[in-house]
Amino acid sequence: MKNLSEKVFAIIVAAIILCQLAEARKRALTVFIGDYPENSGWSNIHSLNDKTIILNSLETVGFQMNDIICLENSAATRKAIDAAFERLILSCRPGDQVYVHFSCHGQLVTDVNGDEALRNARDRYDESLVPYDAAVEYGKNGYDGAKHLVDDAVNEYLCGIEDKVGRKGCVLVVFDACHSGDARREYSDDAEVEYVRGSDRTFELPSTGELMNETPREAKCVTISACRDFESNYECKVGDVMYGRLSYAVSKALRSGITVAQLRDSIEEVYQELSNSSPLREGRTQKIVYYYSSEYSNRKMF
Repeated sequence: MKNLSEKVFAIIVAAIILCQLAEARKRALTVFIGDYPENSGWSNIHSLNDKTIILNSLETVGFQMNDIICLENSAATRKAIDAAFERLILSCRPGDQVYVHFSCHGQLVTDVNGDEALRNARDRYDESLVPYDAAVEYGKNGYDGAKHLVDDAVNEYLCGIEDKVGRKGCVLVVFDACHSGDARREYSDDAEVEYVRGSDRTFELPSTGELMNETPREAKCVTISACRDFESNYECKVGDVMYGRLSYAVSKALRSGITVAQLRDSIEEVYQELSNSSPLREGRTQKIVYYYSSEYSNRKMF
């Protein structure tokens, strides 16, 4: 009788594990903001063109549309983005494969809690993404900076996702924004327009006097950013259509079963092609920044 009970228990445990594995899905949160309010101080960019190619690529690697949260323009407020992250975390299961994508402006914001200085004593700024309802400067139209999505908040959400998907899941995050540039369209002598996704104007916040005394946990997921902090993120032109340079490269590089190393190599190949077909102007640099922990090195994505 005891042996029978043990066998029944083993079967139940196996069934639970199989059910959990069967429930593992591909889930995504994508944010595309191209048309900012006129009084925000932000220029319009071509993020909605990114939406088309990114969603098509996700479908190609097996994402179902009902598992993709997509926010665009006026629907991508700070409150809506927070709610979307919370919804994504709530829905995630062990083993899920998660993709997060932002195509929007970015900006450096005063690091009021001092966590950046704990890593680098000279670093006074958080990196931030710019939701639809965030203005370019403190005090503009009464804006106090609360709508900026700083890296601390994003990191907390990503840690929440990692906790839900576990060691057998994976998380890939793409930031097609930047924290340099001039937050507007640049015009040259030949009247050609350059579109830049970010601002070299830092968002200065008053100090709260409350500083952290220990470095917070950092998410270990795969993160790809369009450029280094001191560089601008210039859009590219393919045919007659403008795209985010990183979004375009990712859309071309993604394929089922790709490893992180293969993804990186494929993105670099696309960038090399763009350097010929849609080159940066003389003196411009834009180098992609990759981050991932060693446990992701040979892991297959999607």
